[in-house]
Amino acid sequence: MVDWDKYPDLVRMWETRGARFACHERLSKTNIWTNYAIATGSAYVILLSLIGILNLNIFSSEDYKVINILSIIISVALIFLSLIEGGKNLVAHAEAMHSCAREISVIYHEAEAALKNEKGEGTANLIEFVRKYDAAIDKYKFNHDPLDFLVFKAGKRKIYTDLSNEDVKTIDGRRWRAIYGSFFMVLCGVPALVFVVWFIGVVAPILKRLVAAHCPALG
Repeated sequence: MVDWDKYPDLVRMWETRGARFACHERLSKTNIWTNYAIATGSAYVILLSLIGILNLNIFSSEDYKVINILSIIISVALIFLSLIEGGKNLVAHAEAMHSCAREISVIYHEAEAALKNEKGEGTANLIEFVRKYDAAIDKYKFNHDPLDFLVFKAGKRKIYTDLSNEDVKTIDGRRWRAIYGSFFMVLCGVPALVFVVWFIGVVAPILKRLVAAHCPALG
């Protein structure tokens, strides 16, 4: 077994490899769930548009005004979400992280094998592997997020004993928000927005008229 305390560069390779694999997984899932978010938002827009086209008798003219406003607001929000997420280039970033992690993995295993086989020349031989490692890092313009390293550490609790249970819960929460945040924001946020706009545009004026009719002093 290689003495890691004696070879911090080997530890650095192992940690970077793990962080970049974690980054690839996070970005890949984020891209999938962001697409789900856009699809869900689009479904909401289609539903609102169908309600407007069908001209159902259960809705008043004021309701249809609210529906049209909501459809426009959601459409604009989806355009912004698509532009923002598209600008992040998540797929290319994820693939770069995966390729980099695989290159580092090869270098790490070669360096580890060399150190196990060498007696007194292990430290000197590691220099060449560090150069390869640095070249692999410089090859890719993307970098992993600090969160990815924390996720990697959280999965190695036996090694990183400095992490408490609360730390791990916080890391898991941050990762969950990074991956699923946009989807659940659209899934739950749009119905909430519909209710708020409907209440302000339709219910509130009705309540105001009722109060004015029954309680003139308050109206």
